Amino acid sequence: MSISNQLIRYRTLDRCFQRRHHGPWSKEDLIEELSAALREESRTAQSVSPRTLAEDIRNMRNGIGGEEPAPIVCDADGYYYEDPNFKYFLSPVTAEETEVLQQVLLVLQQFQGLGLNGPLDKLVRRVKKNLRQERPATTPAIEFEQVPAYTGTQHLQALHRAIHHRQVLQLTYQSFDAARSWQETVHPYLLKQYNHRWFLIGLASGRTGISNFALDRILVVEPAAAPAFQPPATDLAARFAEIIGVTFPDGEPVQEVHLRFYHDRGQYARTKPLHPSQQITLHDGEILELRLRLRLNRELETQLLAFGEDVEVLAPAALRTRLHDRLRSALTRY
Repeated sequence: MSISNQLIRYRTLDRCFQRRHHGPWSKEDLIEELSAALREESRTAQSVSPRTLAEDIRNMRNGIGGEEPAPIVCDADGYYYEDPNFKYFLSPVTAEETEVLQQVLLVLQQFQGLGLNGPLDKLVRRVKKNLRQERPATTPAIEFEQVPAYTGTQHLQALHRAIHHRQVLQLTYQSFDAARSWQETVHPYLLKQYNHRWFLIGLASGRTGISNFALDRILVVEPAAAPAFQPPATDLAARFAEIIGVTFPDGEPVQEVHLRFYHDRGQYARTKPLHPSQQITLHDGEILELRLRLRLNRELETQLLAFGEDVEVLAPAALRTRLHDRLRSALTRY
């Protein structure tokens, strides 16, 4: 019998054992249920032998494809699940849902280099087990840009768990410009990716405001014993809506930034906005002028510098002067 028939039989056995009102199942009743399910699926005469039933039950008990073993008990009364709430398979899915889930799984598998390998592998196996496999698995239609060797992804699981359980952490941290590491007590709020790097956003004891910690600079993650968890005092989503990147500048107000793009580079900024607040104030074919409302920070400067001579900061004056000075300093390198 085919792999497809095996899955039909496994699903049928699972449905039988979930019928708590039925009680234990005899071998004869199970064979009748399996044969009926195969006949309904194939529209042809199908029958299951006692040997096939025994093999299917043994496979489910051992765990199909390394999955969790099914707690199938066989006693004088018949076969049943020892745990009445156990479900080996998820709810059946339609052909359309199967196609969508296959693509979702392929996308999820691209993130297995982010420190979530174990739980994600188990999830992928569980969902795959519930998909019909009449057609070969499709190839990915979406691919995300990643840095597979990025240092720090080994901390993702521990940090995600700490955020979920509101566990205060003690981090051993060393910035790029520091000769030695030091310890930080952090109330973790959010994991955020920006520019191919991961950051932990949280409240650090002894610091004012929200801080970010690059995962590639975290050496050790440990639970902190003393302080009680302090939830964020502000809406983090609202705070991130006021900046580009992950750096919250202390004392920097939200202000309007006016930019002028030359040549075709303005089309990039028009079709891929620099910030959700972006508005077009002028577009005459040669020049594109934009207005943003945000807080000035290092990440904004870096994005603007990437446009080189094709962008001009019109306002505020402080940002215009800052980029002017950085560009003059860059010229000294050449």
